Amino acid sequence: MATKQRGRPRSFDREDALRKATLTFWEQGYEATSIADLTRVMGIAAPSLYAAFGDKRTLFAEVVETYADLFGGFGDRAMAEEPTARRGFARMLREAAAEYTADGRPHG
Repeated sequence: MATKQRGRPRSFDREDALRKATLTFWEQGYEATSIADLTRVMGIAAPSLYAAFGDKRTLFAEVVETYADLFGGFGDRAMAEEPTARRGFARMLREAAAEYTADGRPHG
């Protein structure tokens, strides 16, 4: 049985906000990233952040999953698709270098 969401509907794109939080945590790290930093880059107010994502720790757990989906899948693909472990690791290293040095990505 579906339940109705209480209160006003969200006025922001949850997935876009999550991507922005992912990049912020990636660049600054967990400890250095404040709720104020997150609300600024995500473009939402603190109450909306808490309503949509819970607390900072819960948001970070979701960010880790998003990071793996968006930026970390190359390793699993390389190992699954290449015929040998040597070729899989070689591909994984090449793709890691390309992925992590792409324009617009944090340097940390």
